[in-house]
Amino acid sequence: MVGIRQMKGLGLCITFSPLFKHIIQIEDQAIDLKNIGEAGYRGIELSISDIEDVDWGPFDRHLLENDLELITIATGLVRKVNNISLMDSDHNSRKLAVDRLNKMIKFIGSRGSSSKNILIGYLKGELADDKDYADTQKTWLKDALTELIDTAGIFNVTIVLEVINHNEVNFLCNISDGVDFVTKFNSDHFKLAIDTYHMNIDEDDISQAIKQAKEHIGYVHLSDDNRGYPGSGNINFPEIVRVLEEINYRDFLVIECGAFPDKKTALTGGYKYMSNI
Repeated sequence: MVGIRQMKGLGLCITFSPLFKHIIQIEDQAIDLKNIGEAGYRGIELSISDIEDVDWGPFDRHLLENDLELITIATGLVRKVNNISLMDSDHNSRKLAVDRLNKMIKFIGSRGSSSKNILIGYLKGELADDKDYADTQKTWLKDALTELIDTAGIFNVTIVLEVINHNEVNFLCNISDGVDFVTKFNSDHFKLAIDTYHMNIDEDDISQAIKQAKEHIGYVHLSDDNRGYPGSGNINFPEIVRVLEEINYRDFLVIECGAFPDKKTALTGGYKYMSNI
């Protein structure tokens, strides 16, 4: 199997916030980023609520020292911390969400990273039960994403929309629906983010779903069925890598897992397992 060597490499999801238990938390930048770099990772996905959350001088220095690059800003904490979304009933809240994302797009677009992504998942919001109102919400979402995609095009950034399982959201829960949605925007700067944990719940055939999505896949999260690092559960990652190779996916594979049984085991176990495929 050719696998990861023809892709950009392995990345890791990290955050400074304890609000997301399924992401590695950074407690000491110098030590944690050193351990991440030594484990072999090359890309970092950072989950924050605002650009201002980070003191970028020290953070960038630690990235450089450990041959790491920031490839993605994940936006779930914007919703978690600020309780806003792109389909919020309040106009000012929707505008705040769009403004926050535009700022993130411009920031990561100004960097020299080999891959520049903004990940949107929970921030898209939830649909109301009332169909007419839900249709209005979809219009708000379309308008917001259209503006954001325009900004992404200017700054050469890709917005990746994560497909999240039906136990956590009520809209765009499988890859087929995700493909139908992103296709309407017809933009190279708007792709799908697929996640093995979510696919394991809502896809009848993961390999077939990936094949059908093909060129619409712009980002890949790796997490086992227990939300642990790849190899700690039952998902068939060799088959998933084989199919990603078949569809010519060439970007990062990004491990998104909780720090269990402990942070060191999660960091090294996931990297070693995926590297051996």
